[in-house]
Amino acid sequence: MDNTTVYKCPNCGGSLEYNAETNILHCDYCLSDFTVEELEELNNKNKEQEQSAEENFDEHARMYSCPNCGAEIITDDTTTATFCYYCHSPVILSEKLKGSMKPDYVIPFKINREEAEKRFFEWMSSKKFLPKAFIDKKAVEKMCGVYYPYWMTDCTVDGRYTATGKNLRVWVVGDIEYTETKVYDIVREGRITFDNIKNFAMDNERAKLATGVQPFKDEDMEKFSMAYLSGFMAENRDIETEKMSETVKSQVNTYAGRLLENTVGGYNMLSNKSTSIKPVDMKWEYVLLPVWVVTYVAKDKVYYFALNGQTGKTVGQLPIDNKKLFLFGLALFAVFFAVIMLIGGLIA
Repeated sequence: MDNTTVYKCPNCGGSLEYNAETNILHCDYCLSDFTVEELEELNNKNKEQEQSAEENFDEHARMYSCPNCGAEIITDDTTTATFCYYCHSPVILSEKLKGSMKPDYVIPFKINREEAEKRFFEWMSSKKFLPKAFIDKKAVEKMCGVYYPYWMTDCTVDGRYTATGKNLRVWVVGDIEYTETKVYDIVREGRITFDNIKNFAMDNERAKLATGVQPFKDEDMEKFSMAYLSGFMAENRDIETEKMSETVKSQVNTYAGRLLENTVGGYNMLSNKSTSIKPVDMKWEYVLLPVWVVTYVAKDKVYYFALNGQTGKTVGQLPIDNKKLFLFGLALFAVFFAVIMLIGGLIA
């Protein structure tokens, strides 16, 4: 069998024809021209991208069989619950929820899908210049209930706060003004315990929407059961306590410093302030927290709407339809111009 090669246009996929006089490969479909060197460079680049994508897929993709219909389900390595694309049955990837990866607690969804969709449209109605595709009801069909992973930390610290306090008193006797300055050395020490500090346990772009809907109310927290995941998506953590501990330390340093300083009062002036915080104990628990999510891609940028599945708090980043904005500006200018002309006519 003869081996044949057909060169395809990188822009449209049409066949390329080589012109010996110009040393150019020409596409009759989109009229693109390429030198041999350019075409080889593009082909090599595409091969590298394909190889990189394939290696990335092999490293992170996981395949499972739907227990209901047998369809093969492909997920990434952080997904713990999803849906079968064929029969739409909820699928919980229980092998990812064993041992140290098993959550300790979960806050179940308190807001159902119907209520989430209602709040989504109410929130959108207050926004102007949205693209039609985002306003369309089809967009809400992409809404997903997702359990996101968080580390919940109890942290005890020993804190010490020092400062110099000054009180000034001024009075006048006859023609003489007197000033009295009293200087105090201030020391505050104490052991402080912070409970249930929550931090998003994934290192990716979903952090904005997952953290923006905080806080969650701890009174609804339940011991983890896989039954809570049925019918929802779920993600697994990819940040461990070793990496998260530095974030928690920074947070408690700030919190403890403020608490100690707030105990100081009755001075006209504070100076030479210093705070020393030493962690004594950290306890970690792994929790899943509920979020309703809608995403929209425009010009290679991902926009999103997220709603706390327990409290209803919303956060979002939406695109702007530049055409709508231009037409609004044009209409506004027309009204302004008409008013100016009317006033000018009345003055004349």
